[in-house]
Amino acid sequence: AHTLNKLKALSVERERNPGRHSDGGGLYLNAAKSGSKSWVYMWSRKLGPSRTKRYEMGLGSYPAVSLEKAAGAPSNAGEMVAEGQNPIEEKRRNVA
Repeated sequence: AHTLNKLKALSVERERNPGRHSDGGGLYLNAAKSGSKSWVYMWSRKLGPSRTKRYEMGLGSYPAVSLEKAAGAPSNAGEMVAEGQNPIEEKRRNVA
């Protein structure tokens, strides 16, 4: 069982340590040395018995994208991944 919703709005706002900070379920807050922050959703897909590919999808910068809004993205993207779709490709199709 994976823990979800590890991050809290106040901790996201105050985060100063560079690196990726997990909220669970594939959602991460990227904190840069410069102080900027952004959201990313990460997942992997098996391509064969010994091959796995890791994907990363940017969700936007913080605070333009809040923790609450970013937290909804993994469930939507996770459903697509479970159905064999690539959320990045679906996002591109919807923008075009």
